[in-house]
Amino acid sequence: MSDLISFKTRIVNELCENAVKYKEYYVEKEYLLFSPELKNRKYYIISCKKDNFMHLTGLKYHSPSEFYNKCIDFSLKDSDIPDLSREEKGNIRRKIQSLPKMNELFNFGVIIQEDFVKNDVCCSIASTNLDITLGFCAPNDKNIVKPKTLLKGFKNIKDDAPLSTLILERNVGEELFGKILYGDKEQIYLYSLEELVTDELKEKVFSR
Repeated sequence: MSDLISFKTRIVNELCENAVKYKEYYVEKEYLLFSPELKNRKYYIISCKKDNFMHLTGLKYHSPSEFYNKCIDFSLKDSDIPDLSREEKGNIRRKIQSLPKMNELFNFGVIIQEDFVKNDVCCSIASTNLDITLGFCAPNDKNIVKPKTLLKGFKNIKDDAPLSTLILERNVGEELFGKILYGDKEQIYLYSLEELVTDELKEKVFSR
């Protein structure tokens, strides 16, 4: 019994710490992933909500929003974590170990797998740095995708999945992207993406 409580306590602590970072890197930010080799969309915009956090942990709770709020204000308790089988513990442990690795996922090039499938999980796209894989769904069949699953490693990524050549960032609420996280700025005009970026970023394209 003490081992179970110890596991729950560790999980609660790590969930709360990672929720703070999730808010900083995902709830408050949006990212654009581009590769000229994408087939289903010209680009994808990563847009994450607080309700998506729970799904990345492997845990279940009656309200995803309440779960996130409890994590973010450090009020989550051991009693909020259900009793888990050994297999469930292992799965949740792997996911939570992967959570902090999401924070810098888009600072470097990622492989983009469209129509990603892993067991019974189907995603519009998955992005991976070969250490973790973050899967997304497109609720409205548009360019905007939301997180659906988080996996350790890169299983089920096809050999011909393209590497992102450009990753942009903007703050939530902003209409245009004003920061390049990865890739060459010349791609903005080369692939007609200028309507998506700020005037300041356009000027940087022409600066030397």
